[in-house]
Amino acid sequence: MRVEPSELTVFVAAASRQGSYAFWCPSCGRKAVHSVDRKMLALLVAAGAATPAYLPDGDAPVLPPEDRSPNPDAPPLTLDDLIELHFRLESGIRDAFRG
Repeated sequence: MRVEPSELTVFVAAASRQGSYAFWCPSCGRKAVHSVDRKMLALLVAAGAATPAYLPDGDAPVLPPEDRSPNPDAPPLTLDDLIELHFRLESGIRDAFRG
């Protein structure tokens, strides 16, 4: 079973560094909800997960502006993008300790 990022909805608790994502299971049709940290939520959003403007109770924003993409029309983050970032960071760290 594969769920595309666009089929996910992410939620961030207003007073927490934690959040969750939810989706409808394509196999059984039930809603699945999983807790994750804020960094994973940011990655899910970058990959194309939906971010409703407010929590279900309507009181607080779901995802702070600093965790949203600066360009909402940017293409979703891909696995290749993450791999390239990993190697660039690894190279930069290695170079910093050589000098």
